[in-house]
Amino acid sequence: MATVNFLYRSKLDSANLTARLLFRHEGKDYTFDALIRKKVTLEFWKKRNKKIRDVNFNNLQNEINNELSEVRTHVLKEFDSVFYSNQELLTSIINKQWLINVVSSYYSVGSNLNDKLVPNRVVDFFDYLRETRKDELAPRSLIKYTTYKKIVERFEIETDKIILLKDLGNNLKFELVDYMKKEKYSVSSIKSTIKYLRVIWGLANKLGIETNKLFDPLKMEKDPEFKIYLTLDDLAKIEQMGNTDLIDARDWLIISCYTGQRISDFMRFESSMIRVENDVKYIEFSQQKTSKKMTLPLHPKVIEILDRRKGEFPKKIPENRYNEEIKTICRIAGLEDLIMGKKFMPFGESQRRYEGEYPKWELVSSHIGRRSFATNFYGKIPTTYLIYATGHGTEAQFLNYIGKSNKDLAKELFNYFK
Repeated sequence: MATVNFLYRSKLDSANLTARLLFRHEGKDYTFDALIRKKVTLEFWKKRNKKIRDVNFNNLQNEINNELSEVRTHVLKEFDSVFYSNQELLTSIINKQWLINVVSSYYSVGSNLNDKLVPNRVVDFFDYLRETRKDELAPRSLIKYTTYKKIVERFEIETDKIILLKDLGNNLKFELVDYMKKEKYSVSSIKSTIKYLRVIWGLANKLGIETNKLFDPLKMEKDPEFKIYLTLDDLAKIEQMGNTDLIDARDWLIISCYTGQRISDFMRFESSMIRVENDVKYIEFSQQKTSKKMTLPLHPKVIEILDRRKGEFPKKIPENRYNEEIKTICRIAGLEDLIMGKKFMPFGESQRRYEGEYPKWELVSSHIGRRSFATNFYGKIPTTYLIYATGHGTEAQFLNYIGKSNKDLAKELFNYFK
């Protein structure tokens, strides 16, 4: 049958212990490891079985032995449950992830809000939120939760410790920021990660789970932001490409540049959303990110595409593929001018965005349509209307989005004095 041992496997002076599950099945030995919450010093671990006349040492010895005994009993109980009900599938069910989940479940606490168990480990809490709030969160928010979870998991591996809800606070914030800087994460990635951890910290407080009292917002200077957009001349070159194997992506790109919507919105456009009133064609939809109900008049360029397609929008394209295809389109269209921007490049087993001078086509992504619309029509369409179309909260946000500084505004004001 199975056994559970505990090991100190870190090179650090203090670390979380490792639970090791060992069992033999059909003549083959299996071993799986998972970190547990209990953290001890290397010095204590070497002396853990010795009889020492010290009250503090003996109290700690009893506390740790009790917890290890409870974890062992919990893991073996779960193992037996699988063994006696699914013996033929034993090795398909029991693996490293199974052990991690079982150890995490030992540390779960009851929620005051429902009967579900609320995990105390931060990476498990991300999964808890995804499950319990899946009907409330937008798809892109769910993707972000996965991204931030992976960052915390990498941080745990780097520091060789488990991050609990009670660890969320200023000390952890500074440690995580230092780690992310070392790993070449952008300032925006660092700030958004801390922001979401503060959201989790707040939710944990509401659930009555022990947390650190101090977790202040992160204040960091922003990375330089490059306002990449397609000019009207660029769009004319793209339109002149004629028929192409990438015609769906090309038409979506043009549509995005003349409607100013995010890909999560324009890629859902359908002919059934179009309404005609007094010979004007409008499209009506709800923005996925903000749930704001929109009614936009269709630009003649969009109507041209619809007329060519017998009133239908192009075929839907997954975002990753769309990003690659519009880069190809812009390269074929000759958008080779070197401009400053940030581009994803390999960093270890992952990727990071590196600042540099690149051909314009390499910096094109699905977001470029919204910024192109806002930039190209600024000064031609009243800003109030542009803000309505793009969905920005304030004029200040909109002007920052298109890169208009106070100096730019002063120059434009001067033109009215002539």
